Amino acid sequence: MSSPEPPSQYEELARALVGRGAAETTEFYRAGLITDVAVDAERFARQYRYLEENDLPMMVVYGRAGGILPVNLHAAIFPAEGVENDPRTVFTILRRATRGDRGRRREFRDLVDPGEARSGFIARMGRFLSVRLSGEGRRSAEPSAPGLDFEVHTDSPDLRVHYHPAYWRDEALVFGAPSTPVRGCLRPGRYCFGASGQFLPLTFEDAEYDVPSATSAKLYL
Repeated sequence: MSSPEPPSQYEELARALVGRGAAETTEFYRAGLITDVAVDAERFARQYRYLEENDLPMMVVYGRAGGILPVNLHAAIFPAEGVENDPRTVFTILRRATRGDRGRRREFRDLVDPGEARSGFIARMGRFLSVRLSGEGRRSAEPSAPGLDFEVHTDSPDLRVHYHPAYWRDEALVFGAPSTPVRGCLRPGRYCFGASGQFLPLTFEDAEYDVPSATSAKLYL
């Protein structure tokens, strides 16, 4: 039986970013290459600590492709700056969110141990960073570089297109509207896309796109 492969340098970087106060110590952070990723890592770490301390689960998505994708719970846990929701309120929000999703979307949501979600987050962030910091991605991620052109096509017109980095589901990020197509700019990395409309609840597809090698996405929505 072969031993598991050791974590990549990018997964180790992701682990450091999720650790308290580690972001500023990395050369990539000082060069301005991962400041946005470091913000997400800190927000995830804050949610993780809250859930761990209050013995609460974390919400994740199981896509058809397998594996878990943590969901950004910032609004549920921290409704305002400096304000934390009561743990019972947070648990009620999580239960309602997972029950309401079954059969409505192309994905299944569940509540898992925060440690399991943290491992999934770190592994996914490592893959995102490997795209951001390798080859053309690194050159395009320089602070002085313009955003990379990207466009999203949908089957239906007049949809609002959403996106998020492929290490967690963040439904608050909007790429643009109306489709189709929707054009915008992205920094290098691995992304997921979805859409919502008058008769379409927000729905994400399983496909992940590596920018800059990919310049467009097709959504069958």
